Amino acid sequence: MFVNTLQNKLRGPCQRSNFHIHAGTGPGTCGAYAIDDVISNYKAVGYTCLCLSNHNLLTDPATFDNRGLNMIPGYEYTSDKHLVCLGAKTMAFDPADTSDEALQKAAETCVSEGGFAILCHPHWPEEWHTGREFLDRTFGFEGIEVFNAATDRDVGAKGRTACMNAQDYLLSRGRLVWGVGSDDFHRWWHLAAGWNMIYADNTPEAIIKALKAGEFYVSSGLRLMDLSIIEDRLHVEVCNPSGYVDEYRYRFVGRHGRLLKTVESASADYMLCGDEGYVRVEVYCPGGNVLLTQPVYDTEFFKENNK
Repeated sequence: MFVNTLQNKLRGPCQRSNFHIHAGTGPGTCGAYAIDDVISNYKAVGYTCLCLSNHNLLTDPATFDNRGLNMIPGYEYTSDKHLVCLGAKTMAFDPADTSDEALQKAAETCVSEGGFAILCHPHWPEEWHTGREFLDRTFGFEGIEVFNAATDRDVGAKGRTACMNAQDYLLSRGRLVWGVGSDDFHRWWHLAAGWNMIYADNTPEAIIKALKAGEFYVSSGLRLMDLSIIEDRLHVEVCNPSGYVDEYRYRFVGRHGRLLKTVESASADYMLCGDEGYVRVEVYCPGGNVLLTQPVYDTEFFKENNK
């Protein structure tokens, strides 16, 4: 049976969110801008939920004016690999131990405290920097960045497809890991470049629960109007919130990153054969914006392969 995590969800409350933001650590650092300035600008462009995730620095939202936004505590575990620990209550970083095993411990600590761990920019500074061997032996994280505004420019000629390689690798091995978008905000030109639309009430607990359930999608400008399974037909439709009528390119992607079907139209359908394992959808428009869905997945495939 195929499960669509957004089936009948799109009319519920939805939060525009970004969890990878650097601010307040001073001039010349990743977080060069003042926290109040950064939060004010995110609020001005319609965000409702944020996390300040500075490198190896747990930031308590109670220490600054949240401007009425839902601010979730967290930090970015930073060694050779990076991990956003969203909702963490303690920082599990030891500068004397930056091994892969220490990153896994940080992920497990975050999750044990009710948080959600996100593996960051697996394709940066080069494709497969976060390699297959690491992914095979490292657990604990439940999300992985598939859109990162600060690093995607370095993917080069391989384009957007390279950004999803690590997620496809994990999904194809039976590990249900959700795709997350982020600005990885360092400077103003990263602001509001990529975000998550999460179907949940706007509380830290509800947001994290929805993330764990995959009840969200990633966008850089498009809005998801429909994602539904009717019998064996997967239907998807997006729109441009600016009102511009566009023709979109829909790419249906399955196991091992295999392209199953491409449709150029206002909406698109894909007939599920039953042997795909999972199907995720990438949507592109001529203006360059993208929308990425979570995988619609076969419960039997993940039950058989995740042992």
